Parts: sequence; structure tokens; C-alpha cells
Amino acid sequence: MVLINLPESFKKNIFSGIQELKIPVLFLSVIAFNLAAAFLFLLFRNDFFYTIMAYFFPFDSLYEELFVVSVIAPLFETTMYQYGIMSLILILSKRVFKQELIIPAILISITTYSWSHFDDYVYMIQMMISGLSYCIFYLILEKRNKNAFMYTLAVHMICNFLVFCLKHIY
Repeated sequence: MVLINLPESFKKNIFSGIQELKIPVLFLSVIAFNLAAAFLFLLFRNDFFYTIMAYFFPFDSLYEELFVVSVIAPLFETTMYQYGIMSLILILSKRVFKQELIIPAILISITTYSWSHFDDYVYMIQMMISGLSYCIFYLILEKRNKNAFMYTLAVHMICNFLVFCLKHIY
């Protein structure tokens, strides 16, 4: 499979500019990227309805929605899709194939992440883009031996909080 046997030089150059950013700049870049994606998909939706699972959970109050959207969902999703799925694939691929299969790990993670947000196909595409940004952020920090889980969780929480605010202000 082509994705499995990419040359090392290609893997190193594909995200070279992003990898060299300092953590605060990278952190803010991921947030800005996700907000830009939310606004881009706003053009297709006319509101932030699909952006934060408006009908997935019937919320009893605004505070409950805020807590679920800004704390519970990012905690579950970061644990499941970045830490869980990606880490598992990278560990298994290293043992089986003697190399980390980064691109398949990203693809499987973003595919499962977008499936968990299955409201419709446009929303799934938005979640694939969002999931890709979280995966790349997680991998960069993991390679730097930083606390990738906590940073990714924080970015995800902030992004969801900002979109929550936009939904209820806009």
C-alpha cells in the first residue's frame, strides 16, 4: 500500500513548517484553523446548528450544554481518537512493521472521529478537517515529548467553547 511505504524524506518534509512552530503559536494556529473551518461550513449551514451537536443530546439547560460540549465531549474524543486510536495504531505498526505508520493512523483516527459526528455528510467533512488538525497537533507534540494529550485536550476544549459561544451569540 502506498500510504504505508512513504519515503522518510517525504514524511519529514510534509509538515516541516508546522513542526518547527513553537507550542503557543501551534496552539493558537490550531484554534484559528478550527474556527476558520467552522465559519467556512457556516456558509453551507446558515447557523452553528451542526457545529456542536444541537440535537444529538437533548440538553436541559444552557449550562449543561456548555459542560458537555466544552468538557465531556473533548475529554472523551481526545482520549478515544487521538490518544487511543492513534497511539494504538502507532504502537502496533511499530511492532508489526518495524515503523510507525503515521498516515494510516491519522486516516483511521479522523475517519472514526467524523463517523462519531454523523449528522450528515457535510458535517462529517467538517469533522474530518477538525480531526485532522487535532491529530497533527497531537503527533507533533508527541514527537517533541510534550504532554500531547493535555495540550490536544485543551485545544479541543477551547475550540468547542468558542463555537458554543458563537452558536449562542450569533
